Amino acid sequence: MINILEQPYTEEQYANFAVYCNETQRRVEDFNGNKYALLSSEILKDCEITDISQTSDYLAQQLEQAKQSKLVENQQKRDERIAKGIVYKDVLFDADTDQKVNLIFKSSQMSDTETINWYGQDGFSKISCTKQEIFELGGIIGTLLSKIWENLNPEYISKINNAKTIDELDAINIDYGV
Repeated sequence: MINILEQPYTEEQYANFAVYCNETQRRVEDFNGNKYALLSSEILKDCEITDISQTSDYLAQQLEQAKQSKLVENQQKRDERIAKGIVYKDVLFDADTDQKVNLIFKSSQMSDTETINWYGQDGFSKISCTKQEIFELGGIIGTLLSKIWENLNPEYISKINNAKTIDELDAINIDYGV
């Protein structure tokens, strides 16, 4: 199909043109009643479709959009890893900051010989813990969160923000498998 629908055209021709634009991810611009199907890398200038994909402004815009997408990917993978929790004594526990704070607070309130039941992420699984085990579980969660928030997350954000090309961004493998 052509990228210009010139007047006069029928409703059926316009509908087919719209379907073509939709299927090929083109936007429609109207100039003097004629319809132009343009890619994101094209502009309409003097009734001519001009490719701007190699201009510095377009490349900078594409890089910025790619960086924003990569930052969202980083945030999602980071949050998924934290939500995945940690396993301690065969029970899956939350690994968020609230859990760590609760564990540290609870351990500070316990005597050295006291034990309590601490429930896992599912709300049913539990372990009977001493003060030392509660403190240890809090420390494991704290270590995980430190690796994520103090090391991996800032490292990925820095790499993303410092990337000069989309290829550099694509080469960044975000992995929170700690």
